[in-house]
Amino acid sequence: MKNVVLNQMIEEISEWKRDIDFAFEELSKKMNRLVEPLKKTSHSFILEKIEHYQQLIINQNTKFNKMRRCLEEHEFRLKFINVQQEDLNVLILQHQSYRNEWEKGHLEYLALTMKFNGFFVDQLNSIVSFSNN
Repeated sequence: MKNVVLNQMIEEISEWKRDIDFAFEELSKKMNRLVEPLKKTSHSFILEKIEHYQQLIINQNTKFNKMRRCLEEHEFRLKFINVQQEDLNVLILQHQSYRNEWEKGHLEYLALTMKFNGFFVDQLNSIVSFSNN
């Protein structure tokens, strides 16, 4: 029973780490996409928005980096420490805490992605209308 629980937690951590790695790639692409409007405009409003989204992306990357390190430490404990039954209960509680952090961080990432996509479409439209004036 103990090994089944440990293996389930380890598998869940592996899934979260894969999701974080995917998010890192996507955040990097978003950061690169912010360079495109910089080449096409010098309007202060758009530049301020770009800076705002760059900071949001940096903050999200920082949160995911911290989360990934915590998950790796937790995974190490699950894999390599001889777990007694009372320790297993503590590890399960810690794991539930990491799950809650992951869910919160993932929702923040999804919200950032939605806002970013809306911003990017709006700003491309603004750049087109500014350049036509």
